[in-house]
Amino acid sequence: MAYTEDEKAAALTTLAFHDGNCAKASKAVGVSHAQLRRWAKSIKPDAINQNVALKENVAHKKETLAEKCETIIYTLLDALPSKIADSTLQQLSTSLGILIDKMLILRAEKPTINQASLTDAERAQKISEILTKAGMRIVRDQSHDLIIS
Repeated sequence: MAYTEDEKAAALTTLAFHDGNCAKASKAVGVSHAQLRRWAKSIKPDAINQNVALKENVAHKKETLAEKCETIIYTLLDALPSKIADSTLQQLSTSLGILIDKMLILRAEKPTINQASLTDAERAQKISEILTKAGMRIVRDQSHDLIIS
């Protein structure tokens, strides 16, 4: 079957979204593992006949998808205060964490293990920065931390 450059780029973006897990990406897009690996190999910098147009198309699709993830992240942040009664904080936090992870993967900004080893103070600072960017803040009320807009 002949695939368009756009279909190849979409499949490779899906591969990136699944953090290089070829089995998941292959299942998601309906392309064989072998085909997906060939396409991925064709855009590597050391490829003999590197497909530059495909590589650029993949980069564009990855950034577009990362932007969509970021939009959802901010929507979730905005919804947190009103959803706390209906959902557990763990459910909301898990959704937010997954989306942030996917956005970072797509932007090739996934932290290494060393970068992910934050102290509690550093972690609190990063959360505070994200909330501030979304126009929210954390307020300590007795023994609970509340997120308010």
